[in-house]
Amino acid sequence: MFIEDEDIYTVFSIFEACAKFAASFNDNMPLRVELLRRGFMTSKEINIQNKPPNLLRQETVSLGRYMQLLFIVKEEKNALGISLTLEKEVDARLKEVFSTLFRRYMRKDNEFRNVFEEYQTSRKPGESEADENSRLKLQLTELETELRQFLPLVVQSLQGMMKWEASTKVVNGEMSEMRKQLEWVYPLLTEMLECSSKELRTVLRRIFEIKIGPLLGL
Repeated sequence: MFIEDEDIYTVFSIFEACAKFAASFNDNMPLRVELLRRGFMTSKEINIQNKPPNLLRQETVSLGRYMQLLFIVKEEKNALGISLTLEKEVDARLKEVFSTLFRRYMRKDNEFRNVFEEYQTSRKPGESEADENSRLKLQLTELETELRQFLPLVVQSLQGMMKWEASTKVVNGEMSEMRKQLEWVYPLLTEMLECSSKELRTVLRRIFEIKIGPLLGL
């Protein structure tokens, strides 16, 4: 089955735009707090915990579908009959999506740890919960929710990476997929090793042992 490059580009653009818009909204906490203050989504049936509205589901679902489509096009490039130009574009987009997703996750992970430490030290024993504590508690709840939503997506992306062939051999002038992407994959995954999630570190360890280690002669 052959699909026109233009049609694939169109679908790419839709998922990319959905994810970017949702991410922009989710990062705009002042706007979200103001919407909550003005009564947007404050119904108990809709917003049980009375938290600022978000587009977290839109961001993670669209980003996940976008990445899944990139993997499919990459793996089925011959069956789809895509051009060499689109093939290179898919590689560039995969790099961009991985970088955006991983660094976004790490930023939230680091922020959660910093806010948690601040929350722990800001309240004195026997002291009632002040406005500052309430603000920090809201941040912690927000970040915890975001990390919980993003974690399966990060793990899914790493599992997709695990399918890449990792070999030092060059066959018909072509390097293995992992070797070809190693220049940007290695520093990105090394940075991810500092994450708090044990599940994520386990997946990363497997990638380093099975895929990256042999390419580095380890």
